[in-house]
Amino acid sequence: MKKIENLKLLINVVISKPGLIDSAETYNALIDTGATKSFISEIVLNSLNLDASNFGIMTDASNVSKKVSLYTCNVLLENHQKTIKIEVGTFIGRPECDMIIGVDIIKYGKLLVDGELFSFNINILK
Repeated sequence: MKKIENLKLLINVVISKPGLIDSAETYNALIDTGATKSFISEIVLNSLNLDASNFGIMTDASNVSKKVSLYTCNVLLENHQKTIKIEVGTFIGRPECDMIIGVDIIKYGKLLVDGELFSFNINILK
């Protein structure tokens, strides 16, 4: 179990360009049950030099939809052994994190909140 910091569920993740383990870097990620899709910051996008792999429609919190570029990357969650290959959108960086883990990842695991502690595990990635 990890301590909830400033009302945020933060974990470490290692993000890399698919097929290039040498490009892997560690970042802070926010687990966000209100986000349907996962996102990386422009800092991660530029650091890993990711190319757009697809396009999609994203709807923001104010219910405004727009066409956006999507990027494929590998993500290794804290305390896990296997990576997830996932298509993500981008966001302008927030000071506390460079990735937002949305329900597209959360739905495969178990998120437990107990008072000021939390854990997130995806058993098939252990």
